[in-house]
Amino acid sequence: MLVRFGASARVVSSVFVANDDSNNMEAFAATAPFAVQGTLALQPSPAKTGPDLGTYSAAEDRIYQADDNDVVVIDAKTRTIQKVIALPLTNGAAAKDMYYEQAHHLLWIATSGPQVLAVDPDTGAVVATVKTASGADQVAVDSDRGLLFLGEGKAGAMGVIDLATRQAIGNPKTEPDFHTVDHLPGTDLVYAYLNTSNTIAVDQVTVH
Repeated sequence: MLVRFGASARVVSSVFVANDDSNNMEAFAATAPFAVQGTLALQPSPAKTGPDLGTYSAAEDRIYQADDNDVVVIDAKTRTIQKVIALPLTNGAAAKDMYYEQAHHLLWIATSGPQVLAVDPDTGAVVATVKTASGADQVAVDSDRGLLFLGEGKAGAMGVIDLATRQAIGNPKTEPDFHTVDHLPGTDLVYAYLNTSNTIAVDQVTVH
């Protein structure tokens, strides 16, 4: 992630790492010797499940970090928490991986429950709720086609959401406990790591 310091034009590359056990985020220099640049305590404190995956908005220079059933909004330049968005999730559900959609200024948040939330990051309001086959862990996006892919482990499927219509449009089968998915930019290929069978499934996306 690119982080700008002070008023100068100097750009410093940093890697931000959320630590589950210690419920904090560390910034490391992206070049050797990879020095720790700072540590930020996350919220809530204490956390029940701790931080999960997050995403970065280059346009805003913000980090959106899942922690329990909240989204911690972090200014990447100052490494300070701007606010915490409390998600309206059922008791025991938690925020998982997320994707910032710049075109509509929406934060798409996978959850451990059978739903994905589209949230206005400024107000924290839920703009849309998309029902899914099960909870999801990791997400990936095809920005050219406007598709969000979900690793739905309990359902053993890869959910597909159309970001324009805000609807689930597909649920191809994978295998139970699958949760890692990624899209190859500029192609119609999606890669799903099937950890139970230790194989990688390559799916070709076709939109009718």
